[in-house]
Amino acid sequence: MDREQIRNLYGDNVDTSILSQGEANAEPDQSEQADAPDSAGTIRIKIRDREGKDTLLRVAPATLVQTIIDHYRQIAQLPETTTVALEFDDERLDPGTALEDAEIEDDDMLTAICK
Repeated sequence: MDREQIRNLYGDNVDTSILSQGEANAEPDQSEQADAPDSAGTIRIKIRDREGKDTLLRVAPATLVQTIIDHYRQIAQLPETTTVALEFDDERLDPGTALEDAEIEDDDMLTAICK
């Protein structure tokens, strides 16, 4: 599926580029398995902002929260001066923590707090 087809299916909130340092990539959900990483060892996460806008990403479990924050800032076209924090189950995530260490799994949703 090419990028145009992906954007037609999922809208502009899906980024299909590779994250920095090859840690993760963002792709639409193509898998039928709900709880397991796909064959490439990635998981799907959703980032929801305060307005309810969702951004879908496919990332490696070892991806650092800071990498997700940096990439989200680019996707959401936020200025570099914007402070972005991610929460999972109402707990703020440490930017230096890997997703797998924060027990974030396939199809989990994170909340973006932007100031």
